[in-house]
Amino acid sequence: MISRELINRECWDASSLAVIQARKLRVAETVAGLWDFMTYLSGSNHPKHQDSFMELAQVFWERYVDCVLARAHGLGRRARSTTTMLKYTVPNLTQSSYVLC
Repeated sequence: MISRELINRECWDASSLAVIQARKLRVAETVAGLWDFMTYLSGSNHPKHQDSFMELAQVFWERYVDCVLARAHGLGRRARSTTTMLKYTVPNLTQSSYVLC
């Protein structure tokens, strides 16, 4: 579990809202609504729900990492390069994810 003290709240909220807008989620219109929906998906035994959870988690995590890194380095959005890859693990998930940096 991620400690609440370690979360960049501004990036969390901005990334959550970006996921809602990008995926045009009708079931979640607020940050709290998104995470209620994510909790529902992660607890479901339906494979399609698990797939949806992993997809949304990946989209969220990419945006969140971009935001945190940009704020930490005083930059805008990270430029993407096909030559470097950053490996990270989404908390509480069993799959590792890769994002181009």
